[in-house]
Amino acid sequence: MRSLPTHLLAVTLPLFLIFLTGCASTAYNQAWRNETQPGNNYNSLEGPWTGSWESTASGHNGRLRCLVHKVPGQQDTYDFHYWATFLKVLSAQYKVRYTAARKNGVYQLSGEQDLGAFGGVYSHRGEATAKKFHSTYRAEKDHGTFEMRRP
Repeated sequence: MRSLPTHLLAVTLPLFLIFLTGCASTAYNQAWRNETQPGNNYNSLEGPWTGSWESTASGHNGRLRCLVHKVPGQQDTYDFHYWATFLKVLSAQYKVRYTAARKNGVYQLSGEQDLGAFGGVYSHRGEATAKKFHSTYRAEKDHGTFEMRRP
């Protein structure tokens, strides 16, 4: 079997990755639209969040959205599905599983996710009410903050 020439692979692979990112963004955007319908009453941690992220290490920043869902059958455990922009034109998404203990209407959050080649292990710590979210993140080569509110 004959392999693809290197120059063809160098052009084809990035286009394929852009296509996959676009498909994933389309699915995320559809889920976002479904969860941000008018009349939704957000009185827990679950649901959509919107805001921004900022790297304290580099000063980079961007828009941030997140869809939060309680993990069935697991007390105080939530999946956070983040979608973030960087360099104003690129976007990425990833999921983090958080534990979230609630006391006096405030959730104390912690979670960790290995993003592999995209930065290694990211640890998250923060707190949220039903309307406001603040978290810090830390990885080997980066650290910063997430600030979000309800859409």
